[in-house]
Amino acid sequence: MSEPHEVVRRNVRSAIQARNYAEAERGLHLLRRDDPLAFETRMLELELLSSTGRIDEARRCADRLLDRFPESARAHYLAGRSAYLAREYGRAEPMLRESISLEPRWWNQRYLGKTLTQVGRFDEAEAILIELVEQHPLCKKDLAWLYERRGRFASACNQVESFLRDRPNDRMAQDQLRRLKAKSLDPDALIEEAETLIQLGETLSDDLWPAYVRSLLERGRREDAATIIAENLSCFSTKLACTIGWECRALQALDLTCELFLRGFGHGVRNVKFLNALESAARLCDRSSDLIPVYEAHADEHRNLYGRLHGVRASASKEAGST
Repeated sequence: MSEPHEVVRRNVRSAIQARNYAEAERGLHLLRRDDPLAFETRMLELELLSSTGRIDEARRCADRLLDRFPESARAHYLAGRSAYLAREYGRAEPMLRESISLEPRWWNQRYLGKTLTQVGRFDEAEAILIELVEQHPLCKKDLAWLYERRGRFASACNQVESFLRDRPNDRMAQDQLRRLKAKSLDPDALIEEAETLIQLGETLSDDLWPAYVRSLLERGRREDAATIIAENLSCFSTKLACTIGWECRALQALDLTCELFLRGFGHGVRNVKFLNALESAARLCDRSSDLIPVYEAHADEHRNLYGRLHGVRASASKEAGST
């Protein structure tokens, strides 16, 4: 492969990391044209498909990659990472384990730790990530997420603060720390802080909103939570609506979960766990009929919704028959 192609590969990889996907696509087009079957071309194609959320295409690309390069640790890693990004953790784990068995490296071990965290196998995940954080500070954010999932907010804050001492301008870590500090507050103190800001006409941050709603629900102030959500729902981003919706679901406020997930549908539609949770909440609230027009509106872009529509319509019919 000539030197210019090496330069194009580096540029594509840099563009993907910078989330400049249009530039990455242009460079990948050149690589596909000149050497479409090359190992590096296939790898970059899978990275780009995974990073841009093209789940079905990424899955097919991963399958082709593994068929062609079954002994490549990196191929198994990228296929596992692709499944992880698609939230298909059951598919991700065996691919990542195979990558580690072929060539144990910190990057495939890291994604196995992240995968195990997502499926709630915290002890296994912690054992992996703790071994990595000393030499690879990026893993501190992963360990912080694990501790957050376990409700160990102080430990999670410590990991993120340690990470930020080395990389103080990391935006995602800054957001993670703000979210953790909000969760660490006593519910009454957090409610007081949020309501003071509202009375002063201030806008609550995206980090404070989920903790505020959760605190209201934990203190039995469900009607207040419903009122504040109704007043602000149209202002929530789709991502924020999903985040608050998960908090409501955890505390069994399923009618609020429905409202928030419907608002955040565009953000969560690729997530099977999200769709399962939305449909379950809708059934328990007799609101399956509300899902039908939303699914129909998105089905051409997300073909999996056509199959799910059968179940949603059946649930709506049962609900109508029982009223």
